[in-house]
Amino acid sequence: MPQLTQAEFEKVSHLLPKQTGHCRYDNFAFLNAIIYIFENGAKWRQLPPSYGNWNSIWRRFSRWNKEGIFEKVFRELQKDGLVNVKLSDFNKTGSKTGSKASTKLSSRTPTRKKR
Repeated sequence: MPQLTQAEFEKVSHLLPKQTGHCRYDNFAFLNAIIYIFENGAKWRQLPPSYGNWNSIWRRFSRWNKEGIFEKVFRELQKDGLVNVKLSDFNKTGSKTGSKASTKLSSRTPTRKKR
């Protein structure tokens, strides 16, 4: 699974919001979690625990996506060939568009399983 190195992260760190207060996951770990989701077409709940709590990652993703941060970050990462995600495959809400409906990403709250 592709992950950014610290040197690669430094190329886009200026595009990310400054962290303030107590953040459980730093921007480096957070961005690698998002890359995992995009590259693997995983659902939020399928995010491996090593990346952090899926819901916390999703909430920050949702905020940043609404602010257009990912468009800038992924454009820069693609310029250097560091990710394989096509920006044209994602709309403003973060939902994957096109023929792969099973790899849908969404910035809306995932629904809970019924018991």
